[in-house]
Amino acid sequence: KELQAKAKSTAQQVAALDRQINTANSKHLALGKELSDAQSKAESTAAELESVNEQLDSFVKRRAEIEKQRDSSLTPEAANLKAQEFVGQHFASDAAKASELQGALDKLQQSIPGLTAKYTEQESALTGLKDQHAALAAQLATEEQAVTRQSSLAQYLNGEDSMQAYFNKQAAGIEKAYAKIEARHFYPRSPCGERRRSMGYLTNDEAKDVIASTTGIQIVVYDKLYADENGASHKFVPDGYVSFIPEGALGKTAYGTTPEEADLAGSGKADVAIVNTGVAITVETTVHPVNVNTYASEIVLPSFERMDEVAVMKVTA
Repeated sequence: KELQAKAKSTAQQVAALDRQINTANSKHLALGKELSDAQSKAESTAAELESVNEQLDSFVKRRAEIEKQRDSSLTPEAANLKAQEFVGQHFASDAAKASELQGALDKLQQSIPGLTAKYTEQESALTGLKDQHAALAAQLATEEQAVTRQSSLAQYLNGEDSMQAYFNKQAAGIEKAYAKIEARHFYPRSPCGERRRSMGYLTNDEAKDVIASTTGIQIVVYDKLYADENGASHKFVPDGYVSFIPEGALGKTAYGTTPEEADLAGSGKADVAIVNTGVAITVETTVHPVNVNTYASEIVLPSFERMDEVAVMKVTA
């Protein structure tokens, strides 16, 4: 009970950590998305700002050339200053857009380090929770193994009498089988009271009973035959082969949809009926000559799920 209580407490801690991990993981994913969105937005804003600035710089450059042509005495710096004033007056909307984009970019760039720190902190916390979960899960597995061992020991101690009764019953069955064998190994007693040994033997049924009672193996002789295309008979299981087969079904048979069922059923061209588990019976009536044709078809595939539990041995004398 103490071991069970301890394992139960550990299981509750593992369940609580599962919930914490789910919450932390959701927060981690949300922070990751927020950081990724901010980085993508900063990249697109920077690209748009660069495009607007390149356009404004082009306007200023062309206007500076015009100012220089109008007044050749102007220095390049003075011409450029006049060009900037002109562009600022006549392309105010573009300048305002560049200013707005710069402000947005600055704001995004300021937020990214903070988001990165939060994301990293949450990632570290999530890793810590997962490490705790792994340690507790390993502890729980150890505790459950201890509970299982103690439970098995208790069941063994409690069931010792019943196991002894089972073995006694098996022993009685074996002794009974051998008593029948021994009875045929001796003739009736002689006039002087001695028992005389005969040529003892076992019938097939008795041999099977002895083997079944001592090993639990049921012997079945499968000697059915089939005929090949030349009419010669052959055994399904050749002589000298033994198969060990577990109890229960070894596999199953899967039935598919036949062409008759898929194409003719419901078409009115023929009567189609599905019998058993998938055999299609098709009845077709011809007008001239008048005749009724009946076809049976099936698409079937056997499976062998318990193949690894079957052993086939070739026995040599």
